[in-house]
Amino acid sequence: MRIDRWIVGVLLLGSLLTVLSCSLPTQTTFGVGNDGGLTLNVIPNDAELFVDGASMGPVGQYRGRRFVQLKGGKHQIEIKEAGYIPYTQEIFVSGNLTTITVTLKKQ
Repeated sequence: MRIDRWIVGVLLLGSLLTVLSCSLPTQTTFGVGNDGGLTLNVIPNDAELFVDGASMGPVGQYRGRRFVQLKGGKHQIEIKEAGYIPYTQEIFVSGNLTTITVTLKKQ
């Protein structure tokens, strides 16, 4: 009788651990607090990205799985290319990945 109770206890404990491990949420974090990121789909692909006035290089390097890591809060985004009207947007980062899709217009 004691062995049966022990087996039932072990089985219940195993089942409980299995259920708990399957139901735990997973989360992707970028850093401390509300850090996030920015991906870009921009035409022309060689336009330059500025975040809060600082050059981040060509937009083409921030496509798909590549992104600019940003601290949580407001950020001013500018995309510039010679011969095109500059694009500006203010974004708010809060633990997420933001995507900007834009086609620059010729001047």
